[in-house]
Amino acid sequence: DHKDFLDRCNEMGLKVIVTFPMSTNDYLDLTNEATIIQALKNFRHTVRMVKGHPAVLMWAISNEPNHATSAYSYQAAGTLSEFFSFLEKIKDVRDDEENF
Repeated sequence: DHKDFLDRCNEMGLKVIVTFPMSTNDYLDLTNEATIIQALKNFRHTVRMVKGHPAVLMWAISNEPNHATSAYSYQAAGTLSEFFSFLEKIKDVRDDEENF
C-alpha cells in the first residue's frame, strides 16, 4: 500500500509517476492468454490501489522495454510488437477503472 507515501507527496505538492513493472522476466509471452490475463489482473489491482489520488500524475508501463541489450527487454526478445499490442489492453483497463 502506497497511500502514506502518496499522501505525503501530495502534501508537499509533488506528483508521482506510478510504475507497473513489466519485463520478459515478469511476463515472458504476451501472446499467451494466461499471461495476458494475469498481467491485466495485476495492473487492474495496481490501478485500484491508487486511482484518483491527487498525487498520481501518470502511469509508466515497464522500464525501457526497448532496451536492446537487456536480457529482460521485449526488444531483445524480439517481441516489442507484442508488447505494444498488450499496451492497448492495459489502456482499456486504465480507461475502465478511471472512467475515461
